[in-house]
Amino acid sequence: KNLHIIRPCRSVSGLFGQTREATITRVGLDKVNIIGKNQTGGLVGVDQLRTKISFSYATGLVVGNSEVGGFIGNGTITEVNYSYSLAKTYGKDTVGGVAGSFISTINNSARISSSYAAGRVLSNAALGAITSYRGNNVSLRSIYDINTTGLRKGTNSGDGGAEGLSTNRYSIPLIMNSKFDMVNLWQYAYGQDGIKRPILKWETPFIFSLSDDGNGTIDKESVERILPGVDFPPITAYPNEGFSFDHWLDEDTQQQWNSNPINIYEVDRNYNLKAVFVPNTGNRKVKITVINTVQVLVADALLEWDGNLYRTDANGVVELSGISDGTYAFTITGGSFYIP
Repeated sequence: KNLHIIRPCRSVSGLFGQTREATITRVGLDKVNIIGKNQTGGLVGVDQLRTKISFSYATGLVVGNSEVGGFIGNGTITEVNYSYSLAKTYGKDTVGGVAGSFISTINNSARISSSYAAGRVLSNAALGAITSYRGNNVSLRSIYDINTTGLRKGTNSGDGGAEGLSTNRYSIPLIMNSKFDMVNLWQYAYGQDGIKRPILKWETPFIFSLSDDGNGTIDKESVERILPGVDFPPITAYPNEGFSFDHWLDEDTQQQWNSNPINIYEVDRNYNLKAVFVPNTGNRKVKITVINTVQVLVADALLEWDGNLYRTDANGVVELSGISDGTYAFTITGGSFYIP
C-alpha cells in the first residue's frame, strides 16, 4: 500500500523494474504513486519475456513519458489474466490503462484476458484504455470503463478485441457473469474509486447487511461489500404510505443514526443496518371543516377531540394528537362543544 517511486529521469520503473519469465499472482497495489520516464508501470516497468500476471490489481497514479501503463510499461509475449487496474495513467505517448505497449511475435502470442481497466488514461499522443500499442498476435479479451477511462477505444488503433462498457453496467450481474466468473474468482464491491464493480475473490471487503422493519424500503441490495477505507455511497430509506422514517439501527452494536440518507465514511468494520419506520401518528396539524347547513371553514373555534378542547387558528387549522394527516369533518349538534 502507498508505494512511492519518484524517479522522473529514470526509465524502467515499477514495483518490479524488469522481469523475465516471472510469475506474479495475488499482488494488490493500493494507492501507488509512481513517476518515471519511459517504460513505467505500476507493477512492472519492462517485461523482457513471458511474464505471467494474474489475480492482481493496481490503484493510484502512474506517470511517465512514453510506454506508461497501470500494470506494465512494456511487455513482450506477456500474459495478464484475472486482474484489474483503477490506476490513473498519464504520459506524453503510448499510454494504456493496463499496458503501454504489448508486443508479440509471429509464433508467440500475448494476451490480456478476463481483466478490466477503469482508471483515467491521458496522453499527448497515442493511448488506449487497455493498451496503447498492440502487437499483431495479441489477444485482448477484456473490458474497460468508457466513462472513467475517458476513452472509447481499447487500443490506439481501435478496440482490438476489447470492449468498452459504461460505468453503470459493471454492477449488472447478467453482464458481468458473461465476462467474469463471479462465483469462484470475482465478487462485487465498492472499490477504491467508490464505484461498485467486480473485485478479486481473495480481497477482503467489509460487509454491509441492510434491511428494513417491513414498513419501508431501502435503495441498496440486502448485502453490499466495500473495501476498507472507502466511503460508502449514501443509503436512503423510503417509508411506505402512512409511515415516516425514524432512524437507522446497527443491530450488532445498537448504534443509531437519525439522518436519511445515511453517510458512512472511511469504512473500517462490518455494518448490520436496519431502517426503522414509525406510523404517522402523534401531534399533527389538520384542517378542520365544520358542517352545519353549509360547509364552512371555522377560524378561532373551540373543538372537542377525545375529551380535550382545542382551538383552531385563523386558517381553521388545529393541532390534534393521535391521528393521521388528513381532513376531518365535524357535525354541529346541540350537544357539541363548539364555541365560535
